[in-house]
Amino acid sequence: MHNQNQSLPPMAYFSRANVVQPEWLAAVAIGGYFLFLPFTSNPDISTLILVAFGLMAVYASNTFRPGLGRLDLVLVFALLAAAICSTAMSVEPIRGLRLIAYLCINLLLLLLASSVGSRRRLRFLAGCVGLVGVIHLVAILTAQMLTRTASPSALVGNVPLATLVVPNDALLLGLCLPSLAFFFIAGNGRLNRMAYIALGLYLALSVYVSYLLQSKVALLSVLTAVLALVVSTYWGRYVTALPARRLKAMAGLVVLVLVLSTLAWYLGNQSTTRLSLWYEAITAHSSVTEVLFGSGPNTFLYMPFVTDSGFEKGNLIIPWVHNLYLEAYYEQGLFGATAVILLTVVSLWRSLGIRDPGIRALYTASIVTFCLVALLEISLTRRFYFALFALFYGLSSAHAREFSDE
Repeated sequence: MHNQNQSLPPMAYFSRANVVQPEWLAAVAIGGYFLFLPFTSNPDISTLILVAFGLMAVYASNTFRPGLGRLDLVLVFALLAAAICSTAMSVEPIRGLRLIAYLCINLLLLLLASSVGSRRRLRFLAGCVGLVGVIHLVAILTAQMLTRTASPSALVGNVPLATLVVPNDALLLGLCLPSLAFFFIAGNGRLNRMAYIALGLYLALSVYVSYLLQSKVALLSVLTAVLALVVSTYWGRYVTALPARRLKAMAGLVVLVLVLSTLAWYLGNQSTTRLSLWYEAITAHSSVTEVLFGSGPNTFLYMPFVTDSGFEKGNLIIPWVHNLYLEAYYEQGLFGATAVILLTVVSLWRSLGIRDPGIRALYTASIVTFCLVALLEISLTRRFYFALFALFYGLSSAHAREFSDE
């Protein structure tokens, strides 16, 4: 008798055994990737785990069908080409090699996410991302109790098992909230009282942690995630009826982000700091080549004791712009900044067009929250945030196909 197992790929044995399937291991690896990446600025073992489990999942299930279209491929290659060009023209090209490696890893993550074709796997993946926020929250609270102080410097120096490097790293609490909400509520299609209690507790503790760390940006990331979840959940019929209405909805969400960003500036104690950084990024280029291709990846370095400005932090040196789009312009020129902006716009446009209310809320809230922190804080080299965006861009592109329940 012919043995059917002989025709299976080697890794398929794992997916047919009574053990955790490789796709689930890939989801866990992605969660670990997000959790441990900010510990260091160098490539780490969790990155390799993500790639290994992700490829194993694809090979074992033998159902890898990327949902990337022509526009996606153009934007992805434009972003990578911008990094390569800026690196080649930089006076310190070695610095750019690290960013190119990060982008390649994140683009692989984007490609893997675009192949997610079932609601069950999406829910598990959202659970892994949400778990990052939970662990981070518990770690900060544990450190606060151990140090018995609300001082941000004390917490930063004593946080165990967490990704906290500076107080504003706690903004990932807001980034993880939409995934946590989808896992608890929208993922199973039922409204569960305990789920609302868990989310309420997470929200309350996130606000408390933002207070402990004195981080206005972290607080606004949580509030933005909540508002975007509510709007995208109950505005579904309006935003998916006509493309023109979707454009109005996207404009409304952009206005919301700008209003909250302005609020963060006025409420925060670093408004002059950020304005000085942004002004430096905008005015630094003096040649057409620099305007088009930038100064090179990882080259931004602001030294207030050299620059005549109203900087509030004394002699502190800051190595990123605190604005993703202006950083892309400074380091990769108009070429790179345009690619990053278009990637954001396309993913937001797609998320608003999703008819499933739970998935629409997950994608829209995640991307809108990312836009807020991108305007005020994050950098291409702080990998959790851009990796999170790559994940949700890939998931939104997967809606070129309909999700199917398994």
